Amino acid sequence: MLKQRWVGPLILIAMLVYGLIVYPSLPERVPIHWNVNGVADNWGSREMAIFFTPLLGALLWALFMVAPRLDPLTITSPERFSYAPFMDTILRYGSLMMIFMAVVHVITLGIAMGWPIQIGNAIMVAIGFLFAALGNEMGRLKRNSFAGIRMPWTLANEEVWRISHRVGGRAMVATGLLSALAGIVLPQQTGFIVLMVLVFGWTFFTLGYSYWVSRQVASRAAPPTDPAAS
Repeated sequence: MLKQRWVGPLILIAMLVYGLIVYPSLPERVPIHWNVNGVADNWGSREMAIFFTPLLGALLWALFMVAPRLDPLTITSPERFSYAPFMDTILRYGSLMMIFMAVVHVITLGIAMGWPIQIGNAIMVAIGFLFAALGNEMGRLKRNSFAGIRMPWTLANEEVWRISHRVGGRAMVATGLLSALAGIVLPQQTGFIVLMVLVFGWTFFTLGYSYWVSRQVASRAAPPTDPAAS
């Protein structure tokens, strides 16, 4: 279902409907930003609270719809790069992002209405499950300059791209699940540090691993040295 183009707009409409339903229950000043201690440090109007996240989500969904047509790779080399084989994956990415935005929307408005939610822990759990879901889809991505591990060595070779995204996707799932667990069992500040360590660790691992794979592939492709020539 997540690969359907109507999923994103439907989630955005549901976010707006939810905001309008709870609008009378919202205070005049609604918290819209929290510091690392989970304490609100910025406020906005009720109108801003119910419309900002859906509008941001709409812009993000539009990006997922338009980006494949603007990708320089598909414009300059349409015979080599095409989104058609994996457009379902791009749509799933977009739908998962919309679900994440909806969760954040419900959490922030719920806190404004007095729900007993620790914002930091709740967002860490949401980010963790988003990471895990996106990682589960990563192995299906084909070469493009919009989503995935977009480095010169991955874009230059289909095999390097495929191996990097298969392993990177698994690592991303593990990172996401560990991040969600940290959000559940650890205090807010400690959990945030763990989240940052996990995300940066995954980033450096995938970049380093993909480069190592590129060197391995290049060494196999290199012609053998002729001893007589030396």
